[in-house]
Amino acid sequence: FSAGRSLRPALKSEMPFTYRLPESGGRPGVVLSGTIDRVVFRPDGRLEVVDFKTNRVTAPETAAAAGEYRFQMEAYSLVLERLTARRVERARLYFIRPGVTIDIPAAELDYQRTEEELRRLAEAAAAGRRPEDFPPAGAIAGAIAGQATRQAADRSCRGCPVDRFCPRHRNQATIQEEA
Repeated sequence: FSAGRSLRPALKSEMPFTYRLPESGGRPGVVLSGTIDRVVFRPDGRLEVVDFKTNRVTAPETAAAAGEYRFQMEAYSLVLERLTARRVERARLYFIRPGVTIDIPAAELDYQRTEEELRRLAEAAAAGRRPEDFPPAGAIAGAIAGQATRQAADRSCRGCPVDRFCPRHRNQATIQEEA
């Protein structure tokens, strides 16, 4: 027991962030901002990213639903590691209904792919591509499963984290780029 340090993890809820992906290969830097539902700061220095999901899914459906959020969790983990210089131990999705937790271990987080995809999305958004170039995550998952419908796409837009710069909502805001 250490008198000066707690052995309990510290929690930070609704942690806002702004991070600039640096310039790379002649491509401009990209500013990312958002809010992470919860960050767990472990006494050993490692971090855990937690995102709470309110999807109406059954326990057997949570693994498939978690796949739709993998990129989001990788982006949060990438940003958190870069901002804190601490290692993310795992990204954790907690589906409130039905009370199921899905963990993505650090070894499965692909930051190189995530950074490349973030740059691609930012460039596409900045170029003002057509709304069809940005299918909602639910529609992508449905198309993969052969079940894409207009209804699924419309449902997926509600609460989408990129709606501020998505061409479907062009009048709301634009993505920021830095040279």
